[in-house]
Amino acid sequence: MKKILYTCLAALLLMGALPVRGQNASIPELVDGYYQIGNAEQLKWFRDQVLGGEAKINGKLTADIKLSDLELNEDGSIKGDAPSEQWKPIGIYLDGGNSPKFEGIFDGQGHIVSGVYIDTDEVGSMGFFGGTACKAEIRNLGVVNSYISAVQYVGGVCGRADGEDHLEENGTLISNCYFSGTVIGKGDGGYVGGICGENDDAAKNIDCYNLGIVKSKNGCIGGICGRSEGSIINCYNVGQVIATDATGETFVGGICGHNWKQNYEHAVSVSNCFYLEGVATVGVGKNESVVRDVYPMSADLFNSGKVADFLGDAYGQSLSGTKAAGLKSTPVLLAFYPEEEQAALKVYSVIYDLNYEGAAALDTIYGNTGRTIRPLANVPIREGYSFVGWFDQKEGGTELASPSSIGTADRTFYAHWEKTDDPTALDKVTDLSSGIRVLDGRICITTDEPVGMRIVSITGRTVRTGRLAAGTSEVSGLLGGVYIVLLDNGTRSKVLIR
Repeated sequence: MKKILYTCLAALLLMGALPVRGQNASIPELVDGYYQIGNAEQLKWFRDQVLGGEAKINGKLTADIKLSDLELNEDGSIKGDAPSEQWKPIGIYLDGGNSPKFEGIFDGQGHIVSGVYIDTDEVGSMGFFGGTACKAEIRNLGVVNSYISAVQYVGGVCGRADGEDHLEENGTLISNCYFSGTVIGKGDGGYVGGICGENDDAAKNIDCYNLGIVKSKNGCIGGICGRSEGSIINCYNVGQVIATDATGETFVGGICGHNWKQNYEHAVSVSNCFYLEGVATVGVGKNESVVRDVYPMSADLFNSGKVADFLGDAYGQSLSGTKAAGLKSTPVLLAFYPEEEQAALKVYSVIYDLNYEGAAALDTIYGNTGRTIRPLANVPIREGYSFVGWFDQKEGGTELASPSSIGTADRTFYAHWEKTDDPTALDKVTDLSSGIRVLDGRICITTDEPVGMRIVSITGRTVRTGRLAAGTSEVSGLLGGVYIVLLDNGTRSKVLIR
């Protein structure tokens, strides 16, 4: 197979099918060691140079590139007619011998390639990139609206990423990349993934995500990578991961199908990765090494910004909502947006800390820079203490007394408390001057301004809390008995409900 491939490539060169540099306008300009690729013909030229043996050339996209008019149905199948031309991957890996794998740097510079179409029964590695080798890099690239169906090593961005001598510094690095469309493995025992079919020899997937459908007859199937003996870090997947004929050894994972055994000096790990609940039953189908912080997340948690915050600084999200993969919104890679737009996409967290040992954790709020934050609507309760307010320091600091902007940093606000006497020791029954009285089984409270309220039973148990508007408010539904009404303006009164 290898010999046939090289013979064909040689014949194409002789016939002029692979142009030499300087021949025509389809050849990209070489600037500072990188070919500047701005259209489909220049991309094909770059691909053909790699297949012709120039493994270490570098390229940069200068524009989005459309390779075909491919359209997909919601289930991932091709809508209408398939494109007439199939994409030949950049680089190829063939079992059992040398092959023209890509060893350079390819920087998408935040651009996308769309309409990649492959449907083949040929063996080897298939994807936008087919096979990569020692120290190769693929970064800042989106492969979208694409359909890749093959037999053995199948991935949306790369079929098989390789390295050399199991040294971490030699492994292929795929970073800041994403895929949308369909990836299909139609052979037995293949390695199939949304980003990469197989990470071999310390290859790495960092800050990548998959929105597409990933399915295979069987084998190792993962939302990000089918089989990995490298590392997968800060990645997420919201696409369905499916085995259609799970005979023999079949491992399916929302992130990785099979995380290979760790018997090398380099790390074999999956860490800080997330997948949408329901796309797979587990994050890693079979683990023989290290898995840290790999979790399913609900659609609500994806929409809230929590996943984007957990993934780290490479990601942002428009929390006002842009529909993606059936969700209101999903995290995006900031490298794909102009610098002036990145600030608006960054996700910041707001934590409300009750600020005492043993306190329950409150939900964290996430927002973009313009989100309004305010004191929580429900006044927190702590037995034996009255709530003072929310402050930006554990002790002292500035109070969050009115609505303000979330700003451009994560924020934590701490509850401040003042120790109070036991409210059940209060012996003063309803005093009309307090503005608190009982009428027909209801507690009526009159105040000149909004105020926080807590009602405690005679046994000391808090039975009602809330924030009252200025004027007269009524509290009903309490059983007969003695209660203590505590307002955060300092008013306290014992009342009797008959």
